[in-house]
Amino acid sequence: MAKGLRATFTAVSGFFHVVRADGEALRRHRAGGYARLDAMVRLLVAMLIVSVAVGALPVRGQEPPDYAGIVIRPGDGTVTYAYVPLEEPVSGIELLRRSGVSLLTVGFGGLGEGVCKIEETGCEIGPCRTRLCQTGDRDSPYWRYFQQNDQGKWVASPLGGSATKIAPGDVHGWSWTSDEALLPEVDVAAIPELAQAQDDRASAHYARYDANGALIENGGTLELVSKRSYAFVFVSLAGMAIFALTLRFRPRRSI
Repeated sequence: MAKGLRATFTAVSGFFHVVRADGEALRRHRAGGYARLDAMVRLLVAMLIVSVAVGALPVRGQEPPDYAGIVIRPGDGTVTYAYVPLEEPVSGIELLRRSGVSLLTVGFGGLGEGVCKIEETGCEIGPCRTRLCQTGDRDSPYWRYFQQNDQGKWVASPLGGSATKIAPGDVHGWSWTSDEALLPEVDVAAIPELAQAQDDRASAHYARYDANGALIENGGTLELVSKRSYAFVFVSLAGMAIFALTLRFRPRRSI
């Protein structure tokens, strides 16, 4: 009887010893998991802070800018400035199309496209195809395409809007005129502010001003396929990483 009791007591004591050992191992496992999770979260947060701080630093020597500008003069006293993000050269008409302004063009086969109407100024396809909106009067206006030379002066483009390539940092112009450009001189650095694009450099913007320089229309934005915000991408990846780590190291419920 006594031997049986001692054997039973020994077995019970051994069971509780195993239970205590398993409990301590589980606590150590949980503590280790929390420590690893905490260390990884701290590392991710530190990387995020460093990346945002580095991205906020001004980068010197970035020439030319990663955008191009357009100046549009419809002949009614107003002027429209357009900002278009640009990573590689495009034609003058393609840049105008990307700006978001209302545009009507007509194709001339191998000769490219002609501009019929910008916003409300111009003509329909028929008269545009036959004479580019001009009448019999030699002073009749049409949409002429201009480029700024090295001195910042406007000169008529010899190739037209379809054949001329615009690179980042260029400013080109369209004027409803029969001869002179009559476009305001503007530096490319002023385009983002004039086009109301200071707060969103990833999208195309345009803005129209009256003869006194007062803003009368903000054309809003046109989303383009362009470089994403590095900070936004990093924050998203960091969030997904933290969520995955939380699932990996979360404590398991004991049965």
